Amino acid sequence: MSPLFLGLACLVANALATGGIYKQPIVESFVAIDMYVSLPVNTTTPAGIVSKVPIVSGAITGGFNGQLVQNISTSNEAMLPLTGGEYSSSDSNLILENDQGGRIFASLRGLTTYANMALHGFGSAFLATDLEEFYWVNGEVFLVEWEGNFMTGLAQFQLSTITSGGRKDNQTIKALAPPQ
Repeated sequence: MSPLFLGLACLVANALATGGIYKQPIVESFVAIDMYVSLPVNTTTPAGIVSKVPIVSGAITGGFNGQLVQNISTSNEAMLPLTGGEYSSSDSNLILENDQGGRIFASLRGLTTYANMALHGFGSAFLATDLEEFYWVNGEVFLVEWEGNFMTGLAQFQLSTITSGGRKDNQTIKALAPPQ
């Protein structure tokens, strides 16, 4: 995970823990992905272990139905030297395809933790497409949460939209106000 992302996450967590400026964000599910992966290929580098995880297939439900484009969508993990468990910075580039053949590119980044022959992670996702119906995703940041079980090859992802809950002092957030 990048130091900038980690620093931003710490600032947000600190603001929420100390009362902060903003109300809790509004989070709504956009799509869920049931993804099947094959065994990872690990490579040891001077910076540590890096894994490339082949994505075999994936069914998409929710805001639209479809599948992951196979043999192109990828997931990468780099083990992090953190104490108190095993962690990796995770990044995935997925191509989501709806049932009509329209495609959305998804770039996911986050932190994964491992225990009990399973994994769990949180991160952010940016989506991009020229599909008119989903053009709105180009201007959103998505929260992504995932988990997987080592024994099944199934990893489940959920991408959710994040909307401001507003300021606690009820002042207008100027950048979110309608143009005047």
